[in-house]
This record gives sequence, structure tokens and C-alpha cells, in this order.
Amino acid sequence: TIDKDLLKVDNKVYSPSTCCIIPQCINSLLAKKKKRDLPVGVNRSGSKFVACCLIDGKRTHLGTFDTPEEAGNAYIVAKKQVIKDVANKYIDVLPSNVYNALINYQL
Repeated sequence: TIDKDLLKVDNKVYSPSTCCIIPQCINSLLAKKKKRDLPVGVNRSGSKFVACCLIDGKRTHLGTFDTPEEAGNAYIVAKKQVIKDVANKYIDVLPSNVYNALINYQL
């Protein structure tokens, strides 16, 4: 898959210097989906907030929290680790700049 946002955040131009080719599974990890007014990866459960993240293709419960910010932080920590794990799985086939961008990826 051609990705235009990994090497240059908020990139609007498709060019050889700003884009990279990455496996679809990595591209899917980088998709940002916002749900209503809650942080990515967070759902409301009564008066609490639940964080979930896909890990190895399975929806994983990360915990229940008092605030959406706490739940969002738990999601970010887990998601960064998932991205690093997948980058390490593909270390032998990814160009070094792509690998480094994944290892240092900011959510």
C-alpha cells in the first residue's frame, strides 16, 4: 500500500520523497478513527471509559478508567507497542526510514 502520511505528518502530496510502500497490515494500524467526542480507542461504559485496541487481530480490553483521558492514554501506550511489534516483524523488508518512522510513530 502507498502511504503518504507516515514519513511526513499531514502530507497532502503523493511523491517519491514523501510516500512509502508498506504492507496493508501496517497501513491499517496507522488509520486514525475518531468516535464522537471521545479519544480514539475509547468507549463510554456507564460513567466510566473503556480502552480497547486490536492486538494480533483481536480486540483487547485495556482497562476501565474514570476519565476519557486516562483511557486514551492507555490506548496510546498499547497502540504504540503494537506498531513497534509489527515494525520489528517486518524489519528485514522495510527500508530503514520507514522502520524508523514506525518505531517513532506518534499518535
